[in-house]
Amino acid sequence: VNQPNTLSGGYNTLGFDDEMLRFSFYRTLFTPYTHQFSNGCGRFDILPMVLFYYLFAPDALQWPKKPDGRPSFKLEDLNQENGWVTGRAHDAMVDVAATVALMRHLRLNKPMWDYMLGYFDKRTDQKRVMDLMQQEAPYAGVGIMVSLRLGHERNYMAPVLHLGPHHKFKNQSVFIRLDEPITSLEQAVIDPLILKK
Repeated sequence: VNQPNTLSGGYNTLGFDDEMLRFSFYRTLFTPYTHQFSNGCGRFDILPMVLFYYLFAPDALQWPKKPDGRPSFKLEDLNQENGWVTGRAHDAMVDVAATVALMRHLRLNKPMWDYMLGYFDKRTDQKRVMDLMQQEAPYAGVGIMVSLRLGHERNYMAPVLHLGPHHKFKNQSVFIRLDEPITSLEQAVIDPLILKK
């Protein structure tokens, strides 16, 4: 992943695999962050991209359903519903083959694929936030946040207002939800890491 111009991606990797990879690099005396930005390298997570396709390009895949009728975004369910790879779920090579098949299907809609990759490029993402701020009043800074954490009941979306950069982490932005009463700042402020790491 540290070879120049390598873009590494996986399914739900930013929440677990990325952190494990950094610690593994650190423990073996490799630099833990260069695979994320140096020499044309970068990384991305396909799970939040899949959610965008579900919402805005639903014909891209066959969408598996849970028993209660809600969509399932588990890789094993997507693989089974679309018939890409046979084998036991969570077997490393089966998951890799299913992830590659999933990426190939998503890349058929190249404009959307390229747009989604922009969320994992710091400059592109920051420009999009700045464009959001340049909207005419009263909509300056207002946008739609998409996240699995927002839940099926809200169709995984919520209107948000950009408050500015995070006070500690300069690469992150802070948004506040506009769709429900504010009872505490912990509930109101949205952590956009699902798309911004």
